[in-house]
Amino acid sequence: MKVTILSSSSNMDNKYIAIAKDVSNVFINYDYDLVFGGSDTSMMGTCYKIFKENNKEIYAYSNYKYKEYMDKLDCHKIFVDNTFNLKQELFNSSDILVSLPGGLGTVSEILSFIEEKRSNDIDKPFIIYDPYNDYKLLIELIGYLKEKNFLNFDLNDYIMIFNNINDLDNYLKESVNKKRI
Repeated sequence: MKVTILSSSSNMDNKYIAIAKDVSNVFINYDYDLVFGGSDTSMMGTCYKIFKENNKEIYAYSNYKYKEYMDKLDCHKIFVDNTFNLKQELFNSSDILVSLPGGLGTVSEILSFIEEKRSNDIDKPFIIYDPYNDYKLLIELIGYLKEKNFLNFDLNDYIMIFNNINDLDNYLKESVNKKRI
């Protein structure tokens, strides 16, 4: 099984690095391999290092503009022509999607993945792990758009939001147990 982890490649406060460590370790405990945006820095780099240390398969996706970052990685490397294709590859290459805090690229991926699930009735779990409520304004914006009738769906039909690692772990534990039945 593969997890796509969306996160920042920009330098971050240590509390965000800790988020990447916690989430990576939870998915490793359930024997997931990593799909990610292909950087060895910040949260992305932390995920990469933890999955690598645990001998997991790693699939790094990037567009050619960021090839220099990919050169530093020892994993499967897949290059695409643009960020539209990158989102599609990240979405299609895993069994579950998880977003950690991030910048514009991560927000763009979140919105694209919600729309992909909604428009194509795709039943792939999508989790936003947000212990510091970094996505509070984004969630409020989506709620505002629904309130103004620009949206005709409930966001919770397409994503799950977890604010602590135990809830994420419990969700995965239940998912794994359902698959065994």
